[in-house]
Amino acid sequence: APTLRLRDGSTMPPIALGTANLMGEDATRAVDFALRSGYRAIDTAMFYQNHEAVGDGLRMSGVPRAEVFLVSKLPPARHGFAAAEAGVQLMLRELGTPYLDLCLVHYPGLRFPFEAGGFASHSDALEVVERAGTWRALEVALEKGWCRQIGVSNYNQAHLEELLDYATHAPAVNQIEYHPFNVDAQTLSFCRAHGIVVQAYGSINAGKLLEDPVVLQVAAATGRSAAQVLLRWALQQGVMVLPKSANPDRIISNAMLWDFSLSAAQQSAISDLNRKQRFYLRPDDVQVGSFAKRRHHRHRWRTAANAT
Repeated sequence: APTLRLRDGSTMPPIALGTANLMGEDATRAVDFALRSGYRAIDTAMFYQNHEAVGDGLRMSGVPRAEVFLVSKLPPARHGFAAAEAGVQLMLRELGTPYLDLCLVHYPGLRFPFEAGGFASHSDALEVVERAGTWRALEVALEKGWCRQIGVSNYNQAHLEELLDYATHAPAVNQIEYHPFNVDAQTLSFCRAHGIVVQAYGSINAGKLLEDPVVLQVAAATGRSAAQVLLRWALQQGVMVLPKSANPDRIISNAMLWDFSLSAAQQSAISDLNRKQRFYLRPDDVQVGSFAKRRHHRHRWRTAANAT
């Protein structure tokens, strides 16, 4: 299967098994089966609370660790230099691995929208400092070899511009909600222009995509499932996908995406379903600080980080 090239010249598989909401033995069995079926990338997160189960599946599969691209994410509760640095070390212990292939900041805000106080719009300087501290901790983890690549998730253009302003190492990846009901062209084009690979989540299960008449029409025309069409639509844009399933048949079919393609007309018909509708998180509610504020606090957090 093809691979996607990251900014440092290394590669990663364009299809990863997603594990959100998979717990315990379900997660272990799904990871084990996916790896034995040919998957070579697994996506998890500290927030999913399934690290131990994912690690067990990885070891049970017998696939050497060096052949698996393992991705996890630091939750909003781990924003800030000290909390993020400790969080990376905890993730490694929970997964039972000496390194992550990719570590992402799960969300730009200090809380998820569904957490208490999460709908507050934080444009205060504190949030800018905390985000900057988190990124510095990931840069340290990169330099120490705890993470081979670092990136972000749910960052829009404004968040990325803020990050690039203070980053020493630019993010390799941005994992965002990207599907035909939320074609985030602005973030995608900004990422492309700055050498940041985009990973899509929500490809299959956002809203009622699987029942959409346009998607079903293309599925019938190509002799593929609606899920395969939706995943292929993203891949043809150079966007990576994270199909999630605990069902063995679907785990296999979700990766059978290389022996067909969608025509330009089919791609366009699916893209035209866009209604800028998010089904998961609300990153656009997370404000960025003013440039002057950022510059002042960039000095402050750099001084603090250098003192550690």
